[in-house]
Amino acid sequence: GAASGIGRALSGCFAREGAHLFLGAHPAEEAKIKTWADELSGRYGVKTWTFPVDLSHADGPETLYWQVNALGLPTDVLVNNAGLIAYGNLHQIPLDRQEQIIRVNALAYFKLMRLILPDMIKRGQGRVLNVSSVSAFQPTAHHAVYGATKAFVQSLSEAVNAELAGTG
Repeated sequence: GAASGIGRALSGCFAREGAHLFLGAHPAEEAKIKTWADELSGRYGVKTWTFPVDLSHADGPETLYWQVNALGLPTDVLVNNAGLIAYGNLHQIPLDRQEQIIRVNALAYFKLMRLILPDMIKRGQGRVLNVSSVSAFQPTAHHAVYGATKAFVQSLSEAVNAELAGTG
């Protein structure tokens, strides 16, 4: 989710600090993410790679992981930021849209963490930043599935943080 919003802002912060970036975005935002990557490279002198991958596809997270991994460079920080939301009552929002939200906002975060954590543990260093929301802490009428996915991310993040204590 580096093409806009929080993901774009975070990638700018990382680039400003000198981090080289693997930037993911939905395939519909391919031109936008490439333009942003070029801007970051030019402004901050960092290397950038772009990966237009749809994380709502069953193999989307794996595709992203393997494409990045093929470069042979370590990932020091995984920023899980992609997100979808739909406003309306649970019984009125199309089921396929709600399933897509769950796949992107929860399952993709889980899968990417599960794929990359062994690499980080093996190296004895790494960080995961899972972008959540205040919706993780309270019921969120009219976007219940979004709130539920953010509660999942919050709980997963806290549990895995405890599990990884002392691993670097």
